[in-house]
Amino acid sequence: MSRSSLHGDAVMDSKPIDVGRQSYEDARDMVALGHTEELTRKFSSWSMLALAFSILGTYGTFAQDLASGLNNGGPITILWGLVLVFVCNLCVALSLGELCSAMPTALGQAYWMHSLWHTPTGRFASYMCAWINTFGWWTLNASLVAFATNFLLGMKLVYDPEWAGAGTGWVEFLVYLGITIVFTGFNLVACRNDRILPWFNNIVGIQFAALFFILSLALLISVGTKEGLKFQPASFAFGAWINETGWPSGLVWFTGLVQAAYGLTAFDSVVHMIEELPNPRVNAPRAIWLSVVLGAITGFLFMLVCLFCIQDLDKVINTPTGLPFMQLVQDCVGIEGTVVLMVLFTMNSLGQGVSITTTGSRLTWGFARDNGLPFSKYIKRVNKKWKVPPQALLVQGILIGLVG
Repeated sequence: MSRSSLHGDAVMDSKPIDVGRQSYEDARDMVALGHTEELTRKFSSWSMLALAFSILGTYGTFAQDLASGLNNGGPITILWGLVLVFVCNLCVALSLGELCSAMPTALGQAYWMHSLWHTPTGRFASYMCAWINTFGWWTLNASLVAFATNFLLGMKLVYDPEWAGAGTGWVEFLVYLGITIVFTGFNLVACRNDRILPWFNNIVGIQFAALFFILSLALLISVGTKEGLKFQPASFAFGAWINETGWPSGLVWFTGLVQAAYGLTAFDSVVHMIEELPNPRVNAPRAIWLSVVLGAITGFLFMLVCLFCIQDLDKVINTPTGLPFMQLVQDCVGIEGTVVLMVLFTMNSLGQGVSITTTGSRLTWGFARDNGLPFSKYIKRVNKKWKVPPQALLVQGILIGLVG
């Protein structure tokens, strides 16, 4: 990996920025970091925040993984575990913001470690950090594809609980591969115009915010107005402890934190997209910490709504669809309403997947650019016309498909 000290500081004040001068300073920073500027800085601060917020997708991720939270501690772990994880992750986010303000490069954490730890051990640790980070983004992408697959097939089970294709491995794998191809293909096509990806992420971010209100209001209004439905007491929503694992409560508390950790992970997406963001020394740190705050607030409020609206806890936990959130919605709004809401929810997940694919490919490219991956010479190539790394996208797509 290349290493260099930074020379000069980018404009850090709130005065209007001269675009030409800022572009020069951004390019100069890349040279100081040992690289040339190969990608276009097409994202605005708002589109980058939208990308980071949708990749976190905290309330959506909590909904997808509701079974884990309910079985491993229940409301106590879901709500108060989120508060604990938020405090810890906000500290991490502020630290990441400080570092990417000083060294704005797509490889991120691994580059920083290499630059700040000038020993053979530091170089090895940096290399391992790069592998762990890259592999983590690949598996995050694969997990999102798996969740989207489950939701698509789960909607079929809502209408046809006896469907013979339920649980059939080859059906799930084909759907999984199809979604992976869509994510990768969209990124390759969208690269042809600098406006497409930023606008797409703006739309996905708005959809995420809108669906938060739509789902919350649909659940609250249904339970509040339909006969036979009632809200859970506050003692349940804020303080119930559920342990369906058979393990000691202390251990279950920690395993239950996985849901909160998963819902507030990947805010380093901004770090790996930083070479496509103008004035990254200012805009990147702001996008990182704001995404964590927005994710935690929406996640807490949405889980609170879900906990108050649960009708039959056993039915939700042991649902035949395998998706407790889908069962919860069905119990409240009915089958027709559930399908409509789940279609919207799945559309959001698909948009989230495209953004995760974009970010993971930039990290893969950054790792290959420093010759850390096998076949780096091939993977690190950037298309001169579209200013994107198509080989990194393709390699990542193939690996995610193999994970399935």
